[in-house]
Formats: sequence, C-alpha cells, structure tokens
Amino acid sequence: PAPTTAPTTAFFQTGETAYTPDDFIAALTRWTQTLAAALTPAATLLLYFLARLEEEDLQSQIVEANWDDFLKRLAASDDPDLTGFREAHLSGLADLNAALHELATSGLLESRPITNNQLPLTNNQLPITIYHLHPAIAETSRALSPAAVLAAADWELGDYWIAVYQHGIKNEMQGMGHLVVEGGKRAAPYLLRARRWEGASTLLERVIARDTTPATLAFALPALRQRNRAHHGPRLV
Repeated sequence: PAPTTAPTTAFFQTGETAYTPDDFIAALTRWTQTLAAALTPAATLLLYFLARLEEEDLQSQIVEANWDDFLKRLAASDDPDLTGFREAHLSGLADLNAALHELATSGLLESRPITNNQLPLTNNQLPITIYHLHPAIAETSRALSPAAVLAAADWELGDYWIAVYQHGIKNEMQGMGHLVVEGGKRAAPYLLRARRWEGASTLLERVIARDTTPATLAFALPALRQRNRAHHGPRLV
C-alpha cells in the first residue's frame, strides 16, 4: 500500500523528506526499545554491557576478556534490579556467542571480522571481530539499563586497562612501554565514571609524563580537571 503520512508521501513524490534528524532519532529510539524488550535476558544484558563500552573497545578480544568477570560481579551483587540477570547467568543463558548472535540477527548490533594486524596492542594474526552499535541504540540501551549493570561494566573495563598499563610498566625494557600510555588513556573514561579519582589521576599524570603530543594532552587535561573538580569542588575564582 502507498504511504499515507505526509512526510513519507512527500519523500516518494519529490525525493525529499520532511522528517527532521530528531524524528529519525526518535523512531530509532522506539525501535530499539521494542527490540530490546523481546530479547532474552542474556542478550539484553550483553546489549547493556556493549552500550557502556567505549567505541574503540567494541572488539571481540576485549569483550571476551571481560564478559565472565562482568557476570561474576553482577552475580555477587545484591541489587534487586539484577535479579533477572543473575538468574540468567545461573541458568546458563549467558552464553556470549549465543547472545552476540541474537543481537546481530535482531539488527541491533553490527559486526565485521578483521585481522589483528589492523589493530594496535595485538601481536598475532588471528581474526577478531569489530562490533558497532549506532549511537542512538547505545544511548537508548544505557537509558534502559539498571545503573548497577553500567557500574559493573565501568569497573571491569577500568581494571582491564589498568592491567594493560601495569603490564607495560613491568615489561617496558622489553619494548612494551607503549602499553603504559595506551592502557592509561583507555582506562580513564571508565575510572572517571566509576569515581575512581585517584586511579584516574595517577594513570593520566603518568601518561602525559611520557606522551606530550597535542592529541594526548587534549585528552588528558580535561579528564584531570574533571577529577580535580570532583575531588576538590569547583574553583570559586
């Protein structure tokens, strides 16, 4: 049947649409809410987890390295909002591959395989997968998620990148010094959201002591100011 709404009719008649970008975002938000409501608990939990990750961390090896610890953190929580997710984990429904497949077939998640030599911080040629969530899908998913799920993701990813940073410190003489900068930078967003102020400050200060390029300073200095405002309060003058 022919479209009946005025904006859609105009598109088919003239090739132009009267829909605004906000209209499309609103439609995408409703679509995300509808699809998310039909997911299994495991896929819902994975959607919330992925939506909390920084875009550059949406890689299979990072997701796989953190998923079990993330689930264990949730299972140990007594937050009543997590009851359904704890039950999903205990009943074996939280299989990562099955949940990824469900998200992909629902249209909520895009994925593409690449080889590790296309990414930093990797030394082998095993294929990995890059995941992509549309920003509106990610934002809607975070809004739907219990706060404890987002907090658990922040904590685990913060710990993960701290471990990368520490590995760089320990093995700097073996050529791993670049992991100090990379680990510190990539831990920072998670540490700041988790209000782990001292950890964020320590890592960022050591990052800019080693890397004074404009890009790194532009990243680190606002984060350090955020930490200082939270720790000491706003300056009055």
